[in-house]
Amino acid sequence: MSDTAVAMVVTRPLGSLSPLVAQTASPTGMWVWVRVSVTASGMCNADIGGAAATGADTVFPVVPGHEIAGVIAELGDQVQGWSVGDRAAVGWFGGSCGHCAFCRAGDVVHCPERKVPGLSYPGGWAQSITVPADALARIPDELDLVDAAPLGCAGA
Repeated sequence: MSDTAVAMVVTRPLGSLSPLVAQTASPTGMWVWVRVSVTASGMCNADIGGAAATGADTVFPVVPGHEIAGVIAELGDQVQGWSVGDRAAVGWFGGSCGHCAFCRAGDVVHCPERKVPGLSYPGGWAQSITVPADALARIPDELDLVDAAPLGCAGA
């Protein structure tokens, strides 16, 4: 399934945020990725720094946001343990390699290939985000998605 979604983007260093309609990244083929329909996305100081887009390695357009809560819209072929419709959060930890010494020891936060939404791939200031399945955290039914989103940063 491929459709479009609105994302808030920065297209140049120190540029302003602007809405952009773009194709969603569908988790097709052998990806162990999922697409989440974003319900809520928080904002922290790191997001503001990312939105400034002044880093030497910045690739434009930049879509900030690493405090994300929503519902799984699509699954990659190899994703296990998740279903379309599950409530999920994505935070500062946006995926890891799974094979380095840190990952093998369970310390995925220090993986040298660790991914961060909004820096490593488009973030959650959008209607839809495609992320590695290992970046997901379950959101209990009792927790409102708006309340869950900021925990992706504070919960790291």
